Amino acid sequence: MPRVGLSDGSTFTPQLVPSQPITTDDLERDAVFSQRVRLFGWIREKHLDVPEGEASQGFIGFAQQGVGHVLAASICCF
Repeated sequence: MPRVGLSDGSTFTPQLVPSQPITTDDLERDAVFSQRVRLFGWIREKHLDVPEGEASQGFIGFAQQGVGHVLAASICCF
């Protein structure tokens, strides 16, 4: 969460008000997503059939775009 700096050098975290109420379904989805991120967080380029280093940047960018399209499609349909 972003922190805001004050003139005296201290910081605070602003409270964000959700535009929609948070439901149990939202919390369950967040928990499942967090669990999956932790589960697959150890995977790196070397574990996949992806070239390592600068050669992989085009592939990684393409994959990120694909994931973005999938996420956008799933969000619009809920």
